[in-house]
This record gives sequence, C-alpha cells and structure tokens, in this order.
Amino acid sequence: KGPRDDFGASVWFSISIGPQRGVEDAVRALPLIDVPAELHLRGRMLPGYEHELRQLIASIGVADRVHIHPLAPPRDVLRAAAEYDIGLVLTQPCCENHELAVPNKVYAYMMSGLAVGATATRGHRCVLDGLDVGFEYAPGNAAEFAAGVTEVLAYGTAVRLRQPHPNTER
Repeated sequence: KGPRDDFGASVWFSISIGPQRGVEDAVRALPLIDVPAELHLRGRMLPGYEHELRQLIASIGVADRVHIHPLAPPRDVLRAAAEYDIGLVLTQPCCENHELAVPNKVYAYMMSGLAVGATATRGHRCVLDGLDVGFEYAPGNAAEFAAGVTEVLAYGTAVRLRQPHPNTER
C-alpha cells in the first residue's frame, strides 16, 4: 500500500530498520505536523526492534499514519521513491563516520523528484546546502522536523516542482 492521495507522504528507505537510524525522530514529529502526513518506512526490521518501534508509535497515537513496507528491489528504488513527496535521510551523528557520510539515498530521492528531509550533519550539508531541495533539522528535534515537513507539504519546494528523473514514472 502506497501513500494516500489526500495525505502528504514521507518515505525512509534503508536495508535495515533499527535503532539509532532516526526513525524515532520522524515518528515523534508526526503529531506536530500541521498538514495531513504519513510516514512510510521501507526496509527489513532488525530483530527485536519492531516491538520497540510499535510501542513508540502506539504511545504517540500515530499507528494509522505509519506504514512499514518491504525493501524495494534495487531496480525499482527510484520508481518506488517517486510515489512519495519527501525522502528522509535521518542519519544520527553518533560517530564521526555518520557525521561525514552522505548515503546514496540522498541522490536517489533527488533523482526521483522528491524533496529531501535530512539531519543537519556535515556530510548532508556539503551536498544539500544551497540546493533548495527540502529541509535539514537538528537530530532529535521533532518540532524542527515537523516544521520542515509542514513547509514542504504545504508550500512546496523547488524539487517538488521539477520533473522526476526520466527513468522514473509517477
């Protein structure tokens, strides 16, 4: 099941869904977003994490707005991403590698025509600063995350107005 037409949808792709990957920031932000929004997670749940994540989702009262999907095959990643509005890159700066890294999903989201919502790490800033392709937020700051999602979904950004990469179909 993909995003509903009457809701803006954010997507987070990863091979593994687990702790210290920023998913918690997105879940905590959902009730603070001022426009209809859903969170779609794509990946494999790490053992033991699903119970913890579902508890968080239930405690915040957003179970109807969080959807977990299996991995998309590599050949379908751009097409699958193009179904959404915002691609999330929620790298947590728990070590220098995470502070400096720029995951490939940043480029996949942009090639699919999505706005990008990212943690404000040095690596992400090196790529995203000055591009007007979405928003950055301080890791752990749900209010800042929610404000970024609201702005993208309510007012749009340059990336939402351009065409997706020719190899993707909306």
